[in-house]
Amino acid sequence: MTTATYAAGAPEKRHLLLRALIWAIIGVIYAPLFVALQDLFLLTNLGPWALVPAAALAGGAGAMLYGARQVAIAASLVGVSTGSIILLIPGAATELWQPALAGLVAGVVGGLFVSFPSICTSHVVAKAVTGIVSGALCGALLALAAPYVPLVRFEIVTVAFLVSVNGVLYVVTIQPWVRLLARIDAVDNRWKEALVIGVVSMLTAASVWIVSKSIAGDVSSPMAMALMALPDRLPGTLMAGAVAGAITGGLLEIFRFRWVFDV
Repeated sequence: MTTATYAAGAPEKRHLLLRALIWAIIGVIYAPLFVALQDLFLLTNLGPWALVPAAALAGGAGAMLYGARQVAIAASLVGVSTGSIILLIPGAATELWQPALAGLVAGVVGGLFVSFPSICTSHVVAKAVTGIVSGALCGALLALAAPYVPLVRFEIVTVAFLVSVNGVLYVVTIQPWVRLLARIDAVDNRWKEALVIGVVSMLTAASVWIVSKSIAGDVSSPMAMALMALPDRLPGTLMAGAVAGAITGGLLEIFRFRWVFDV
């Protein structure tokens, strides 16, 4: 049974639970990525406006992971493997950009030589752009509200807001972007796979570096120092992402919003 066949009626419990579970997983993926990116952008003295690029990039990456299916899983494996190998080489991973670049190159090369079903990269660029734009808009809203709304300063609240509001905005606005970027779907599937695997692999390899440096207590660089407190903050933000995602997914199903897979 496809989502289109039951969308007209009341949502079935299993579809409600499935969508809530999927969105809870998205929230768990989104939360640490956003928090780490925000910490890194705060190093550039952006202040509350660090929320904008952090939410935009986390939104784009989340959209790719959500929309690319098997490709995203393969890309994550490439990124974890590349990041781990780089960390094992003495002196080869002193800065974040090193494992990130290695992950990007390995992902692009792998994407050019390994084939996946075309549905795995269907509208993937439009999905990523939708995630980036909706994330930037939500981040800008939070940045504007930060001086006047003290709750914005709490990461748990910020993550819950972004997972829910950014998620709904993504689902509502994806179709115009798909129509606008329809010509990209005519591009050879290999190049789209290379793009997706490269970007996701880059983010995953960088995440391996961040987790490794945080656990090891390596504060030799400003980036590592900024991320030192990340493990202590993750439980609350992960819970916020999971709960907000589950509620958002359930509400999307109750009000019969289209699944992104149907776009």
